Amino acid sequence: MDLMRFDSEQFGPVRIVTDELGEPWFCAADVCRALGYSNPRKAVADHVDEGDVTKRDTPTASGVQVITYFNEAGLYSLIFGSKLPTAKAFKRWVTGEVLPTIRKTGGFGVPAIPDVAAVQRDLLFAEVSARMLNMSSSGRLGMLQKIQAQHQLPNLLPAYAIDAPSDAVDGSSRPTFSATEGLKAFGIQMSAKAFNTLLASHGLLEKMSRPSSKAPDKQREFWAVSPRGLLYGKNIVDPRCQRETQPHWFQTRFKDLLGVLGLVGEKAA
Repeated sequence: MDLMRFDSEQFGPVRIVTDELGEPWFCAADVCRALGYSNPRKAVADHVDEGDVTKRDTPTASGVQVITYFNEAGLYSLIFGSKLPTAKAFKRWVTGEVLPTIRKTGGFGVPAIPDVAAVQRDLLFAEVSARMLNMSSSGRLGMLQKIQAQHQLPNLLPAYAIDAPSDAVDGSSRPTFSATEGLKAFGIQMSAKAFNTLLASHGLLEKMSRPSSKAPDKQREFWAVSPRGLLYGKNIVDPRCQRETQPHWFQTRFKDLLGVLGLVGEKAA
């Protein structure tokens, strides 16, 4: 599958893929957004024949996702079936620029040219974020993979990264768990909240903040493993919020961590 993206100042990006015969298929979400449809699924169901619709695995900023596409017949059905003011202008752009470009290049032989400034901006943001949040190697790799997918860059990144204590020298990753899981495994009768506070008092955790419209002071706080704490754990991206980190602790170092905190004696028999 070849993937190409056409950009318009008025309509934004529109992704297009080709099938085995080189025929173009248009991303339903992109086209519906460009035409102002509020419900792409309903728009496709109402205007496009089922035989003109397909689904393809597509790289996105959030990883590979299954996305709906329709062929050229489906594209025209959606355009001509629309009464939105932008439909005619979109049709002129597609028929006057997009399709002629595709036909002139014989399909998708010419790959999309990355926006160098946008790539550099995203890479700089990722690097600054990783340093500020003491992000683990796997977390850094995840951000780079999202940038790679977003800008359709060549797949030159490794499949995985090594996460280990900051003083490790053997090049092997270490399994981790959350504070709740670690405390339970070692029989420590303490809440994760109290444990985090204790870690912070020893300089092993630090509070970070990010803008949040839902917070009373417009700032939401979260925990991150400090540079000193990287001897015992790492920061992962919080699965509940991609803009926050979540401390995880190396299983092989957790007993040492409890010793630093004076909690080893509390281990259950």
